[in-house]
Amino acid sequence: MLSRRPKSVAPPGVYHRDMELQGLRIAITGGTSGLGLALVRELHDRGAHVAFVARTREHVERVAREHPGAYGIVGDVSKKDDIYPIALQITGRLGGLDVLVNNASSLGPTPLALLGDTECEDVELALATNLLGPFRLTKALLGALGASAREGRGAVVLNVSSDAAINAYPGWGAYGASKAALHHLSRVWDEELAAREFADAITAVLPISDAVVAEA
Repeated sequence: MLSRRPKSVAPPGVYHRDMELQGLRIAITGGTSGLGLALVRELHDRGAHVAFVARTREHVERVAREHPGAYGIVGDVSKKDDIYPIALQITGRLGGLDVLVNNASSLGPTPLALLGDTECEDVELALATNLLGPFRLTKALLGALGASAREGRGAVVLNVSSDAAINAYPGWGAYGASKAALHHLSRVWDEELAAREFADAITAVLPISDAVVAEA
């Protein structure tokens, strides 16, 4: 039985209502529910060019109908073979990329189990979705993000994390471990990208309440 839920932790300075978003090319994974859908709506309404990714075709088509001009892409970031088709559709439809939001997430089966009762396959799924998915997609899009940075458009990668990456919560073992790995991966990538020619393409971590990060 889950006894505690990770809290919301939103670092200052990551997002402001008065930020200029008009014309920015933004891709969001997990974009048909929860936080991802809220981002699609907000960014689209504020003039950004938005492409969103989710696994279920019906959901993608519905959100695309509700937001004319937003580009829906059907794909599963946990599957290696889906990554390059997703990346090609993002850059093809947006004409490049300025911001990548790695939001797609998997909590695993519910009710959440203690680690000793968690199946190995459930840990593998959490890692595939929450760690390998963002890693592979970011890697596939580094060229586009680098071009954006060199054009002075300020390329950014936001990896949606959780305070479960830092604090131990019973029942959140597979999810928390995968988000902890993503948190550290982001910090390493931030250091590495700062030393490269497109130094503005910085990877950031955005911890957010898991109550609003729904699977898409």
